[in-house]
Amino acid sequence: MDQKLVIETLTNIARLMELAGENVFKTRAFANGARALRKLEEKEFKDLVKEGKLREIPGIGAGLEEAILAILETGTTTDYEKMKDKIPAGL
Repeated sequence: MDQKLVIETLTNIARLMELAGENVFKTRAFANGARALRKLEEKEFKDLVKEGKLREIPGIGAGLEEAILAILETGTTTDYEKMKDKIPAGL
């Protein structure tokens, strides 16, 4: 389980959403989720994932939980890949 990859991906999703003019509340949710994960020790993060308790982390709801699990399983999310295609690299 790569907590750093999850944090980096959530942060990148938030940035791309902001550039694309997506819903500000959804954008903030991804940014806040990344910040919440930064506060956790790696072991604590792994334990919460294994126990299916990611939503116990303040700021992590169903949508972010789904994104986190997808990142852990595949290294990305479908939405992230779509956004990367929409936003030119280097912005």
